[in-house]
Amino acid sequence: MISAKSISVRSKKSMAKTLLISFFCVVAFMIFFIESPIIIERMKSGLNICAKTIIPSLFPYMVLSEVLISSGLDRLFDKTVGGAFEKIFKLPRRSSSAFFLGLLCGFPVGTKISYSLYEKGKITNSELFHLLLISNIQSSAFIINTVGISLLGSKNAGIILYLSQIIALTVIGILYPRFYPTGSDPSIRQIKEIRQERKGIALTFTSSVKSSTLGILIICGFVLFFYVLCGIMLDLGQKLGDLSIIALAISSMLEMSCGCIETAGALTSKYALLACSMILGFSGISLHFQIMSLCPDAKIKYGRFFVFKILSSIIAGICTVLLNLIFNIFA
Repeated sequence: MISAKSISVRSKKSMAKTLLISFFCVVAFMIFFIESPIIIERMKSGLNICAKTIIPSLFPYMVLSEVLISSGLDRLFDKTVGGAFEKIFKLPRRSSSAFFLGLLCGFPVGTKISYSLYEKGKITNSELFHLLLISNIQSSAFIINTVGISLLGSKNAGIILYLSQIIALTVIGILYPRFYPTGSDPSIRQIKEIRQERKGIALTFTSSVKSSTLGILIICGFVLFFYVLCGIMLDLGQKLGDLSIIALAISSMLEMSCGCIETAGALTSKYALLACSMILGFSGISLHFQIMSLCPDAKIKYGRFFVFKILSSIIAGICTVLLNLIFNIFA
């Protein structure tokens, strides 16, 4: 039986949380009003990035992956590489498609496939969490072309960044079940295979385009909001002078693409390569929230997710330093 005292404590905590959120909202409104010229410019820049980078590099892959899932062709991965995947990552072979298509096509393909498997009852909540840690990487087009060629001026630098992310995710995937075995998670639900009716080709394609369009709008919405926050943070850092590097670090943690752009312009090539690798490894809080928005019914422990993304960032940075020493891209 719950005592009146415990109810009172919960009520006070809830009230404190509400007041804290209200305070930050009021402060945010004031900052947005004062800094409205910066916000407008950042919105324009964010829309430009969405139109020229994010949508072209993500949308086609999202549609194709949706068609692949709906048609059942993702089962080919289970039969070909599923066994090796199961042994290495301690995950069901049925989830191998999320990992490999995630690496091939980039975010949010891995997330969408992972959550689709969870919705169909093919993996548990614990397995979904494990899979989300290793199936989300930026597309090869974004890392190699946008970050490597456009920002760092080197295709080889982009390839090093892409390889570093793959290695980091693989290491995380191997380490995670050692710390959190699937069987120890109390949130595991009973797995029930759900039979679904096969759709016709036309219906499959149209529903895939519809779902992907909604998904890309959600992604662009998060990018725009966090891009504005990054702009405010960077402007504040410039005004304070000595805190500009701290503002750059915070903005890089908030939004990945903003962090890569600003870092590439602020640091020399060698250090920009390392910084971009760590930013890509962490992926940005914006992308973390995008993942959670695409998995609405899943129980994602964000604190744990945050820690493992920090670890992924460190591993990616170490890999980039070693690969740069071997191939001598930037001396």
